[in-house]
Amino acid sequence: MFTDFYNLPLEAQNQFIANLVEEQIKKIERKRTDGKESRRKYSRKYNLLKNAARIKVCQIMILNTFDLTLKKVKVITGKKRLSESGICAEDRSGKHSNHPTVPDTDKEEIRKHIKSDCCRGQTKNIYLPLMFMTILEEFKNLGREVAITHKFLVPGHTHMEADTIHALIEKTRKTTTARVDIPRDWANLIRMIPRKPHIITNGDSVLWNKIRWIQYTHDRPDLLRKRTRNLQNPQITPISNKLLGIPENKLKYLQDLQPYIDENSRVYYSQFISTLTVSPAAIDTLTDEEDDIYDSINNDN
Repeated sequence: MFTDFYNLPLEAQNQFIANLVEEQIKKIERKRTDGKESRRKYSRKYNLLKNAARIKVCQIMILNTFDLTLKKVKVITGKKRLSESGICAEDRSGKHSNHPTVPDTDKEEIRKHIKSDCCRGQTKNIYLPLMFMTILEEFKNLGREVAITHKFLVPGHTHMEADTIHALIEKTRKTTTARVDIPRDWANLIRMIPRKPHIITNGDSVLWNKIRWIQYTHDRPDLLRKRTRNLQNPQITPISNKLLGIPENKLKYLQDLQPYIDENSRVYYSQFISTLTVSPAAIDTLTDEEDDIYDSINNDN
């Protein structure tokens, strides 16, 4: 079914999904804790076909079967709703004439940039810094003030340097025999993680495998500023010293979970829950997808 679906043209795919989804005005309106009215006006019933017979399924089933997103389904049913015949309008994505363009001069400047990874032989050597210094010297002679910042991704982690610490915490958590149930346990676990920051001072040899950041500036094109991976603890300032209230239903969920907590940690969580307060102004954080599922269940009942 999945293969047959994606062998269809895009317009046929949209119409196929439109025929499997039935929409109707919501019969039940869920009362939100923030007092606001739900943005969703329709409930949907989902079906799959087997030998031309329609079989009722849940929302998650049809999304997973055809690898769709809820947003995609909403767009398709919205187009179907606007058509008297029930046939979805043509998808005009990318077919308009108002396409943003990039000037040729900007394209040429972009082409002059060089992308790199952490390969020591190609990017972490003396030749690349010398090239950048030469470029800065030429720009300086032209009267242009330019700064080049060259950042290296942490090997194995393509987001932030902090990911290396997160990976060590996760690895230690999997191998430790100690129980980790409350925040104090996490603090003790993190203290067990070895940290060996490497500090480079002026005049010392450059260890390229440790460098994560290099900067070249127009005022000193002959000077290379560098940073290594620094794992020192940052100073964190709380944004508020007041306890924030939570929705009443969330407080109830937390209270209902207490019997499932380990006995040695239950006292801690019981005391913590007792400090929580209910706030009528607390925002209901159910997502649109959770809201859809909730309303679908109520409408089915």
